[in-house]
Amino acid sequence: MSGRAAPAVLAALALVAAGCSRGRPEAAPGPAALPTEEVSEKPDAHASLADEQVEVRPAAPAGVAGVLPEGFPRDVPLPEPSSLVDFGRGPRGGAQVVLEVQAAPAAARAAYEQRLRRAGFEPDAAGVWRRGARAIGVEVVPFSGAARVELEILPAGR
Repeated sequence: MSGRAAPAVLAALALVAAGCSRGRPEAAPGPAALPTEEVSEKPDAHASLADEQVEVRPAAPAGVAGVLPEGFPRDVPLPEPSSLVDFGRGPRGGAQVVLEVQAAPAAARAAYEQRLRRAGFEPDAAGVWRRGARAIGVEVVPFSGAARVELEILPAGR
């Protein structure tokens, strides 16, 4: 080795030896501890529903999923099994419910008409069934591979 290269090689070997030492590396300092602050209890910690009024709606018959609107007559049979999907005012001014039935429209119509007959209703006019003073409008429409049965409780005199 030349006289000039020897000190450079020795310096490089010293650096490599220092990097390979088995000493423990210094641990990085941890996060500083956060100060603890006292807080008051939650504003609703003592809230109670004991004095609240609870609205209880009558459940639909066992074969119908959903809650019927208040005042819906219990003597009107509903298609079963079905799911209540809507309710409100019908096109003739009466209370209307819309129920979805997982059947083809023709099969849904036949099954529901059979239920109406067993409950004492008879066909009166196109789409209207009557038992005494009670008249209901019935329409079965196709909907997404199933059927929707639209029932309207017709006002008296219709």
